[in-house]
Parts: sequence; C-alpha cells; structure tokens
Amino acid sequence: MKSITLIALALLLCGHLSFAQEHEAHGQQADNPEHSKGHSQEHSHHRHMVSMEIGHSHIGDGIRKGERGWITLPSWAINYSYLLNEEWILGIHTDIIIENFEVEAAGGNDDGSSIERSKPVSMVGVVAYKPIHRLAIITGAGFEYAPEETFALIRLGVEPSIPINDRWEIIFSMVYDIKIDAYNVWAMGVGVGIMF
Repeated sequence: MKSITLIALALLLCGHLSFAQEHEAHGQQADNPEHSKGHSQEHSHHRHMVSMEIGHSHIGDGIRKGERGWITLPSWAINYSYLLNEEWILGIHTDIIIENFEVEAAGGNDDGSSIERSKPVSMVGVVAYKPIHRLAIITGAGFEYAPEETFALIRLGVEPSIPINDRWEIIFSMVYDIKIDAYNVWAMGVGVGIMF
C-alpha cells in the first residue's frame, strides 16, 4: 500500500510539473508564429529515439541477510521508441537489475519459500500516450529473464522529459512492473535520449 501511495503522489507531481512547462511553451510560441512553424517542421522528421537510463528498482518483498523487507537495487535501461504522431509512441524497453537478489515467493507464505534472481533482464513492448507535450503515460507487456526462471510481466508508468535541444532530451521514468505469479517492482530512473 505504501508503494502505491508513493507512485500516485509522484504521478500527480510529474503531471503538474509537465503541464506547467507545456503552458509556458505554448505561451512563448503563440507570441512568435515563425517559431511555432519551425518547431513543428523541426520535430516532424525525428521519429526514432534511443535512450539510456540509470536508476533504482525497489522491491517490497525482498530478502537480504535472511531478513524480509524492502530492498533497492541498481538498474540500467536501454529503450527504443518510434513516434507514430505527436501523441502516440511504440517502443521496446530493456532493463537489467545489476545485482543478484532474493524475494519472497508469491502469496507471502510463512513457509520461508523464496525466489532467487541473478541479474534479471526485462524486455517489454510498450505503448505510450502523451496527454501533454512532455509527459508520456506508458503501458506494456513482456517478460523478465534470469537463469533461474522467466516471468511474464505487465508494465505501467510515466516518463516526463526535458528538451536539451532539437535532438537530445533528459528523460525521467517511473514504472511499476507486475511480475505474474512472482513479485512486483517499481523503478525510478533518469537518462538521456537522442532522436533521429
């Protein structure tokens, strides 16, 4: 419950900040019609984006040194996105948690059963919708592979971004992965993306 509350709070904050940036940008463009025309043409040919992020994955049912509780693990992500239009994006998100870890088995049994994971890699096909210019809402499905076992997963998340120039942007991500019959993870990351 605590993690859901944190995710909801972060979603509200990200949406508010992104809306403020969108409103300001539209105000500046309305004052200069030439800027608006150039801006539209400038981004129309950038349909592909590759990004790299560093972050932390948070697991509520972790086991560390025999103690059950919240664990935080370092992770990396490499993502590809194809912009269908100004609002819709298709992509592939690839993440790796760069540590071995152990989590409580699904169902929270008191029998002490656990799931071991050795540097798991997730690959997720995503669809993103941009209700405002610099905020993408993500949903997708895929799998998480580790030598021990492979799990199907469902991903939900948000990705606000800040432009650096016409090709580069800073990306912030917050995703929640539901590992079917296993465990859940929420991850936060920051990275850089290039459009081409």
